[in-house]
Amino acid sequence: MAIRAGELRERVEVLTLVQTETGYAWQAEGSLWAKAEKTSAKNLFSSIGLGAPTVRFVLRARPLTLHQALRLRGQHCFLTEIAPLPENRLYLAVTAAVTQPVECFVQRRILERDPVLLRPKLIDEQKIHFPASFTEKYVKLAAGTPNDVSEQCYVLITPKRIALHVGELVGMQDAMWRVQAAHVLDEYKNEYEIIRKEDA
Repeated sequence: MAIRAGELRERVEVLTLVQTETGYAWQAEGSLWAKAEKTSAKNLFSSIGLGAPTVRFVLRARPLTLHQALRLRGQHCFLTEIAPLPENRLYLAVTAAVTQPVECFVQRRILERDPVLLRPKLIDEQKIHFPASFTEKYVKLAAGTPNDVSEQCYVLITPKRIALHVGELVGMQDAMWRVQAAHVLDEYKNEYEIIRKEDA
């Protein structure tokens, strides 16, 4: 099927993760014209979480990687596949998951070694902000004593440059979540299982 330039009617922003004074943020690096089509299929952008709505783009071939993202009509599009359009290699076929990134932070201690006592000492605490997408993994109810405890578990999907450690606390949506497991083998993203426990 031939693609005509007039079909590229959607103005789409290209987003790149940049380092800021307080951490990391998505920044628009320009815009382009694309054909965008939302589908009913779920995009399994997380290997351990639930899927998200899918949007497929056709755009003129240009340097674009899965480390970047697109923004369509204010919606964040997490890129999951980029390939030349089979019928016309002057264009790219791009598949993305429509997600709503949240502002997260992790607070870390900065240590340095005391030159005399040769022991690490705390010199400062640093709060690092970063964007992440998340999806639900499971919610379970456990009987406890004396109260029942509800344990919520989400999957936090971050750009590859964001590295979290098991046991760290992550601030997200006015609550603190503990990193329970890290899945970091993917070349373009990291996935973290985060949990929070509350009395039910």
